[in-house]
Amino acid sequence: MRTCLFFYLLGVMVGDASKRRRMHRKTSTMDIDLVLSKKHDSNIQFGEFVAMCVNSLGLRMGRLKDRLSSTRIPNGAYRWRSQSSLLVRWIFEACLGLREGQKTTYDPIKADWILSAKDDEKVSFIQGLADSDGFNDIQSLEVHIISLSNASFIQTILNSLRITCRREYSTRFGTENVIMRMREAYGLPVYNPWIMSYRFIELDRLVKAKRYAHTAE
Repeated sequence: MRTCLFFYLLGVMVGDASKRRRMHRKTSTMDIDLVLSKKHDSNIQFGEFVAMCVNSLGLRMGRLKDRLSSTRIPNGAYRWRSQSSLLVRWIFEACLGLREGQKTTYDPIKADWILSAKDDEKVSFIQGLADSDGFNDIQSLEVHIISLSNASFIQTILNSLRITCRREYSTRFGTENVIMRMREAYGLPVYNPWIMSYRFIELDRLVKAKRYAHTAE
């Protein structure tokens, strides 16, 4: 269980979470910042679940004062921050293979070791990514995971889980999305069902509606 929480946290660190480095006299530490839109109430469950993942490593992570609405953040935002630790820096450098100054948004991670993990651990990693940067395309009945720099790696992990998917450049986001059929994504499951995010609830409704329509025919 704790291992799956760690893999989920890795996915979130590649996705939504910001990593801040703090300099000390002899070394530097890092913390994890999570800022989630208040547009969806379920983002509270998501943030608290991420905090639990961090807590399971023996680190503190708690909720901060909400960010007020502004032109840049029209709905305001929920916020969480972990303690600054050498362990977070180790995860960033040793587990994700990134150097100081690199960012998970723009720099591809070097984490091929994940491919040799157990299936449930790889699913947890994908869930962390999808809960951060996934969405349901209602028209095409597909699920997308948005990525600027790690689409190929995400596709490789999904293929190792026997999920058929493709990569496609999105002019809307300026990213390369990893796309899979809703039924396969639901069966994985691509979103963490414990969190009951708005993405998971929407996907559950769409898949069950499609099954009902197929049965009615």
